[in-house]
Order: sequence, then C-alpha cells, then structure tokens
Amino acid sequence: MPLYRLAVQTLADTDPRTRPRLLRSPYQPGPVAAWSAARGPGAAASAPPGTSVARLAARRHLAGHAEQLRALVHSFAGLYLAHGGVHTRAALAAWLARDAGAFAARCLPLPGGPAARASGPAGSASGTAEPCADGREVLGGYAQLVHLLADMTADAGHHGLAQEYHAISLGLARQAGDRRMYAITLRAMSAHAGRLGQPAHAAHLARLAMNSAPGDGDPAVRAYLLAQRAAAHAHAGERAAALADLATADELLARAPQDPGPFDSYGRADLDFARARTHIALGEHRSAADALERSLRHRPPGHHRATALTHALLAETVLRLGHLTRACEHWRAFLSALPVVRSRAVREALGRLLRDLTPYRHHREAVPTLAMARAFAERLRDDPVL
Repeated sequence: MPLYRLAVQTLADTDPRTRPRLLRSPYQPGPVAAWSAARGPGAAASAPPGTSVARLAARRHLAGHAEQLRALVHSFAGLYLAHGGVHTRAALAAWLARDAGAFAARCLPLPGGPAARASGPAGSASGTAEPCADGREVLGGYAQLVHLLADMTADAGHHGLAQEYHAISLGLARQAGDRRMYAITLRAMSAHAGRLGQPAHAAHLARLAMNSAPGDGDPAVRAYLLAQRAAAHAHAGERAAALADLATADELLARAPQDPGPFDSYGRADLDFARARTHIALGEHRSAADALERSLRHRPPGHHRATALTHALLAETVLRLGHLTRACEHWRAFLSALPVVRSRAVREALGRLLRDLTPYRHHREAVPTLAMARAFAERLRDDPVL
C-alpha cells in the first residue's frame, strides 16, 4: 500500500544510519502507468453500515485529520516557495514519518494482519483498526504533501529519492481516486526528468499527464499540464505544437479562478516562466527574455526561490543576446535573494553565474557582480547540507 511505503521511506529518510544511502540513490527513468482507478480493498473502503458512536467518532477524526493536512499543505508550500527545499524537506519528512505511520497502523490494516481478521466493526482494545469510510480525503492530503516533499527533495539535489516520493504520491492519488492530483504529479515528474536531461522520458510523462487528467478538469490544471507539454514539444523541435499548447494554456488561464490553494491555481508568473523555458528550447532567446520579464512582474513578493531563479535565467538569456549590463543587473537581483533561500537549484545557478561572467571579469559592469558572487560561493563551499 502506498501509505505503508511512505511510512517506511520517510522513516529511512529521517534515520541518520539509512539517510545517506537514500540521498545518493540515482534517478532512473522507468515505466509509469496512465491513470486507472484503484481496485480491490484499499484505504478508502467503506465502513460497515450503522451509526455507532465509535464509527461516528472515527469519521469526525478523519474529517479533522483531513483539515490538518490541508493546513500543512498550505504551510509547507509557502515555506518551499519562500526558502527552497533543503531544510524544509527535512521537516516535512520527519512529520510524515510519524503521522503517516500512525495513520496507516490505525486505519489501514495490513492484509491478513490481526486488524484485518478482527470481527468487531468499530474496533476494540485488541488492536482492531478504526473504520475509515472517509479515508479518501485524508489520502488525497497525503498525496499533496508527498508531492511537495518530492519537489523539495529534487530542489535539494537528491533526484533518485525525489523520484521515489513522486511515485508514492502517484500511488496515494490513485488510491484516493484523485485523478486530478495524479495528472499534476505526472506533470511534475515530467519537469523533473526534463531538468535532468531526459527529454524523451519528460515528453512521455507530459503526454501521460494530459491523458490522465479528468476530461472536465478545471482550466488552471489543464493550463499547467499544457505548459509542460509545450516544453516537451519544444525539445523535440516541434515549434508549432509547442506554441499551440502555450496559446491554449493562455486561454485557459484567462478564465481560471485563482484559488489560494497550492494545487488549485496556476499563476501567471509560473506560466510565463514555463513559456520562457519553451522559447529557450526553441532557440528564441528574445521571446524568452520578454516572457521572463513578464514573469517577474507577476511574481508575488514572498516567492524568493522562484524570483531568484527567474532573475538568474533572465541574466543568462540577455547575456546570450549581448546585453552585459542588463545581465549584471539581474544577477545582482539574484544574489540579493541568496541569503534567504536554501536550494540546490539556486546554488547551481550561482555556479553558472561564475562560469558565464568570468570571461567578462575585466569589464567595469561585471567586477562588483563577480566579487559578490565569489563571496557567496565561498560561504557556501563548506555548507554540509548543500
């Protein structure tokens, strides 16, 4: 069961004896299934009929648990957007190791175990599991939290472990009957594969995400999925298909309600960033720079990680266009965000800054930017986490 898999994985992730091996695990593209509803007995099985006090208490407990998970999704998503995944992922893994394991033991008895064989419908002191008639909402909350943990783990540079957490999130979404979350996670897996130089696998996952999404899915989710498929088309040299997907994503986002939840909306800043990535893959750097400028204008002020990465990518892009002064301006804006962000992706951007700007080390515009970047690189060199 995915929840047991999550409990075991997070316990190993939080144990100093087993964590190093997990952090070194390699990313390995493999088969991923399109959406299909979970079959057979599972976490969301219906409770026996009746209205006993114990059963009613269990249902109220589940509702409260689901509400707690929603609050945690908001909190951890906000921390990740503001400060990156390096430290935030450790806190989330520790919380999940305790909570998911306890929930699994209480509500999801192992097949053939004592709780599964017990005859009392409402549980007893002998170890019977609570009835979990409304467990799908809780499983959906876990799917979202593990999705966040996967993204944070990738941002910390532990790509094999991130891949495992994404797979667990898929399993939880499937067991919860949440087709929408399943497609969202496939899209994130596609983006992860693309960043790691696996364009064929990224394209396959992007197509799976679109095919797995609900037919009547909300516009924001479909825009999110199309933006990633556009990038896959671009890497394959399919310009017309890429631009068509971006145009449709624009139309969908224009009529999508902007709900506050991290899995309920897709920001204009994020779509423009994805658009820039697509244009870069097509070799259209001027269009990419324009999209990145728009992304910065729409970026909320507290999203320090995304703001830093947007400034870095814009600096790299305008330097390719021959604009050293503009590049240095954006690199300095990138560097100003570094003290509040702990992210392997941001550190790698710092490495690219040093690589790209060193040939201009005698230019007046580049001297202070390079000095600042070298000072930050020196401070990060001995960081035990990064």
